[in-house]
Amino acid sequence: MFRSIGKLLKLLVQVSIIKTLYFNFHYLPILQAIHLPILVFRGTKLAQMKGDVIVDGVCKFANVLIGKHGVGTLDFKKERTIWQNNNGTVVFNGRASIGSGARISVNKEAILTFGKNFCITGGSSIICSK
Repeated sequence: MFRSIGKLLKLLVQVSIIKTLYFNFHYLPILQAIHLPILVFRGTKLAQMKGDVIVDGVCKFANVLIGKHGVGTLDFKKERTIWQNNNGTVVFNGRASIGSGARISVNKEAILTFGKNFCITGGSSIICSK
């Protein structure tokens, strides 16, 4: 029990509460957003917040992690995760982890779908266009 409480506290220290609340309530219906299925970590830049985000399946706390620190070879204080959605659609079909320093760009009318247990680490870029 104490181990899980410690992990939860460590997670909450790394998460940007304001960005997490803004992201969830901006993109998701209220009944999904209250579960906070998407956590946005500190140092993540939300460059553009247009378009749509869809969370398929069970909507549980911390299903999707954006900007999570974890790669030991990357300085997360210098490398920022960048989220840019320019009127596209992003679909999460299960758990996903977008690491610190990764960049996601979805252009107009494009659809980017992440499968179950998706993981991308720092220094990676995904650019989705139609």
